[in-house]
Amino acid sequence: MKKGILLAALIILSLQYLSSQQISSFSPEPEKYTDELTAFMGSVLSEREEIIMENYRAAWDSGLISPVSKNEIIILSNKLLRKNARPKPHFMLFIMNQEAFLKGSLDESSYNAWMEGLDFLADSRNKQVTDIETYLDITNNLIRNNIIFQSTGTKWKASQPDFYFEFKDSVRIIFGPVTLTCIAVRDSIQIFNARGIYTPYTQTWYGKGGRVTWERSGYSSNEVYSDLANYRINMRLSDYIADSVKFYNKVYLNFSMLGKLEDKVEPIGSPDKSNYPRFESYQTNYRINNIYKNVNFQGGLDMLGSKLIGSGTKIQKARLQFFKGDSLKMVAFSEYFAFQPGRLTGVGAQVTIPIGKDSIFHPYLGMSYTSKDNTISLNRTEDFQSQSPFYNNYHKVEMNFDQLRWKLDDNYILFKGREGAASSLANFQSDNLFDAGAYVHLQGIDESNPLALLRRYSEVAFSISFRGIDFARFIKTQHNQVQQMLKRLSNMGFLIYDIEDDIVTLRQKLYDWVYASVDYIDYDVINLVSETQLPLENGRLDLSTYDLTINGIPLIRLSNAQNVGIYPQYSKIILKRNRSFQFDGIIDAGLFNFHGEKFFFNYDSFRLDLQDIDSLSLKVKSEDLDSYGRAALMNITSIIEDMTGELLIDKPDNKSGRKDYPEYPIFTSRENSFVYYDDPEIQNGVYNKDDFYFVIYPF
Repeated sequence: MKKGILLAALIILSLQYLSSQQISSFSPEPEKYTDELTAFMGSVLSEREEIIMENYRAAWDSGLISPVSKNEIIILSNKLLRKNARPKPHFMLFIMNQEAFLKGSLDESSYNAWMEGLDFLADSRNKQVTDIETYLDITNNLIRNNIIFQSTGTKWKASQPDFYFEFKDSVRIIFGPVTLTCIAVRDSIQIFNARGIYTPYTQTWYGKGGRVTWERSGYSSNEVYSDLANYRINMRLSDYIADSVKFYNKVYLNFSMLGKLEDKVEPIGSPDKSNYPRFESYQTNYRINNIYKNVNFQGGLDMLGSKLIGSGTKIQKARLQFFKGDSLKMVAFSEYFAFQPGRLTGVGAQVTIPIGKDSIFHPYLGMSYTSKDNTISLNRTEDFQSQSPFYNNYHKVEMNFDQLRWKLDDNYILFKGREGAASSLANFQSDNLFDAGAYVHLQGIDESNPLALLRRYSEVAFSISFRGIDFARFIKTQHNQVQQMLKRLSNMGFLIYDIEDDIVTLRQKLYDWVYASVDYIDYDVINLVSETQLPLENGRLDLSTYDLTINGIPLIRLSNAQNVGIYPQYSKIILKRNRSFQFDGIIDAGLFNFHGEKFFFNYDSFRLDLQDIDSLSLKVKSEDLDSYGRAALMNITSIIEDMTGELLIDKPDNKSGRKDYPEYPIFTSRENSFVYYDDPEIQNGVYNKDDFYFVIYPF
């Protein structure tokens, strides 16, 4: 294939050579020039080229070209011959340029400057005939079509022929106010009202002034734009960078910014997907109140295509504050916020939601906000840092769920599953939870538990923060293996791991688990596991009372040692401050089984206040043994009703049951209670409860 193409090219060149008369120089006599030129050009000319030659000959013979110019053309033609210029493309382009000057609006000074530019190339030893061809091609396209530069993939064009040529050491083309357009990859970019100097030798534009708008990104030309100062464009490329530009975004900002502009031709599916133009501000700390209504911003500002970017650094992150009236409702820090009309998004956002003097906190979330419905969504992402729990130090629980959704006009926050999911699984773990099985599982077959190793190294390092690689050396393990371990422990809430800087920061939970594993401190077993189906959320936080309603909890274990469990009615509880909660339902506590309403668990005293006990059924130990060799339990058929009282689950400092107090759980009745026998199965209900009953005094 390549040989065929080469052969065809050789044949064409041979035909051109045979059809043209080979001359070593043109006669200095002007009247002979056109005949010699016609003979030199030969017969291998297109129909259009034949017409150009006829027009040029007529102009030469008519006196339209001055005697001085004719002499200059002949001299330059001989210089071109000495540069090995061929009839096509070099001499044909030379003639086409002259014809364009004759027909166009450019004055004689521009023509003289153009000729000087060509003469400079012909005289320069370090310039080749290809440089002459490029120059002639550029100027011909410019004069005829306002095309400043054109290659296979890129074309720069001026909107109108507002330019002239000038020669000062080299040729320059001076442009008045024009619209510069670059066309490439089926799209284009523009600079409006641009002035500048174009050097065809280097294909470089030296611009002064002009305006770039964000219309490709869906904004009107007077909403978002940059005014350029001095800049330079390599016209062989379809992109450029300009420094010291003034940027205006009247959608969000009432001031201009100074910075750097980058623009590039790229195919765009839709305006909101555009990545250019890009503006990067020199200043890194702006304060903007009401960037959306009741949303304040502080940080750096850039414009990337359709998005206004709130930017920050790892040390100084950008900040968003969400208000309701004068009350601060949420603070988010991130290195990246993206603002679009009516919507913002954030990546890796560190979020704090105040709850009185306490808060809900998460170190790394995806976030979005829509101004139309004034709604915030916080979502876990695929990044391992995002898998860590939400830390809630008002209720003193770690919360694991997929999405937090908050319509700021409402007085509640929803904790729920991902959008579109039919079901949602979440859990709410006590800050003092310890799971011995999970602790053993973390160790696996290793000689030491990773939590114990981290605690030990923190003592060696005299700090709760240290480098992961230093810890890897301490335990003599490959750094990449340690990184995987640290990521897993971060997901479980034992530490915070900045993998980019390799910084580990231990949390109190890690120390608590290590100490609890050797019974050095007390702990609890409270883990509220919630599973719900659409449209029911896992949790709803009431912002007026800070009560957290949790749904989808069929069972709560309060004490494994004392065998106390709760079966909430409708699988719902209302969580209060510090893990206390309110519920209706059933309490199974050793030998007691309570049914009722308005039950309240007090975490600090480890006590259940039972306001409205509908019924209490009791069990006693029989002489028989169960499958474990323990005394089997037998139900007492009489049921005690209409009670109030309290149930002490265990000693408040023994929530784990690490010490044995066999007298617990302890129930205390506060008021008279009753035993009735009006069940239809008892003598067909003959014992009416108003006429026949037993009274049990408080006990």
